[in-house]
Amino acid sequence: MRSDAATAMEAGGRMAIDAARCGSCKDAIVLARNSVDGRGRRYATSDEGARYRASMAGARARGWPSTAIAGFTLIEVMMVVVIVGILASIAYPSYVEYIVRSRRATAAACLHDHAQFMERFNALNLRYDRDTAGADVALPALTCAGDLNSGQTHYSFTLTDVAAATYTVNAAPQGHQASKDTACGTLSLNQAGVRSHSGSGSDRDCWR
Repeated sequence: MRSDAATAMEAGGRMAIDAARCGSCKDAIVLARNSVDGRGRRYATSDEGARYRASMAGARARGWPSTAIAGFTLIEVMMVVVIVGILASIAYPSYVEYIVRSRRATAAACLHDHAQFMERFNALNLRYDRDTAGADVALPALTCAGDLNSGQTHYSFTLTDVAAATYTVNAAPQGHQASKDTACGTLSLNQAGVRSHSGSGSDRDCWR
């Protein structure tokens, strides 16, 4: 037959495991420490054993999981979904506005590059509309336009009102840019450096 000391050590080991799983059971932890200290008590019949069982029963009654930790409830998940939706509804329009404004600013800068090409052309040929051989002027494929329209066309650049002493370069929005930038629309710049746009927005907003 097993000795009382061996039985006590086995019971103490089981109590130590249960106590470790229940961090809030102060009495159980104390009892478990007493058992492994080697006092040799048989908790199955002692007063401290009864206190241990009562502590463990109280912990389970307060919701201590016996096997696994509970997950999120449906209400908690729905609250997270609602919060994410609210943040997205605020952040996404601001992001779209930033992208539209950034592309417009790039197009405006590219118009100035096209205007500089026209001025160099005029310096060489003493007119804007054709060269000394009689060939009509045409806008070059500038790097700024290629970068702006990489993967998808956001602005098309054209040359209008071309004469010996005049010209206008235009940047017309395309696709998504056109639908989101109606306030500014097409940007234009002429030989006198006058800037204009086709939308109802202000020059300050459209050319910044």
